[in-house]
Amino acid sequence: MNENQSNDGKVGELQKLQLDIIAHTSFNSLDGRKIKELLLENCQLWRAVIIHGNEFLLLRELENDIWMADTIYILARVGSESQLEELVTENFEADEVHWVRDEMALVLFRNMENYLEQNPPPVLSVWWD
Repeated sequence: MNENQSNDGKVGELQKLQLDIIAHTSFNSLDGRKIKELLLENCQLWRAVIIHGNEFLLLRELENDIWMADTIYILARVGSESQLEELVTENFEADEVHWVRDEMALVLFRNMENYLEQNPPPVLSVWWD
């Protein structure tokens, strides 16, 4: 896995695009603009962030300029897991926050089973209803 951010906290171009998508996603208590700002202010806590939803709902709503996603996955920097979880829990107003562990992590990081068995990735799942 390559880190998408250098040690000086700069965010890569593809990650910026994903953060922009997050900023354009808002419904119920998911405030995408606020989440983008908080993530950028705290980029030292994470390596990568992506927002995801049901592919067919995403496809259906895209022509209406709506990104129909309900889950953000955050790949934490090792050693910053508790700080990241606290940031998310206190500020994101999510319905569910939990660490992705075991089999689900293997699914998310396909073709890396041998590595992951020894080093499970610290992935935080943040979900809104």
